Amino acid sequence: MNKLIPGYVKKINTKGGNFALMENLAAVQKGMREYGLPEDELFQPVDLFEARNVKAVVKSLAALARLVSTLVCRSTSVWWWPGGVCQSL
Repeated sequence: MNKLIPGYVKKINTKGGNFALMENLAAVQKGMREYGLPEDELFQPVDLFEARNVKAVVKSLAALARLVSTLVCRSTSVWWWPGGVCQSL
């Protein structure tokens, strides 16, 4: 999230118990929500942490990529991923 919203996650836990590591995932989820991702496209931290629903995590990341590309295309005329150009919106 810090790449999309610089400085958003103030503290990234690299050590500690499960609770500390789950805080990282909760911060990512909160950032995705604040960036504009709809609630129904967000994964739950436990989906990734315990590998309960990896498919939901992948769908969330794809939805975030789609949202970012839409916002970038609205603000510039050049697609930020190699190989494409924004279409008229």
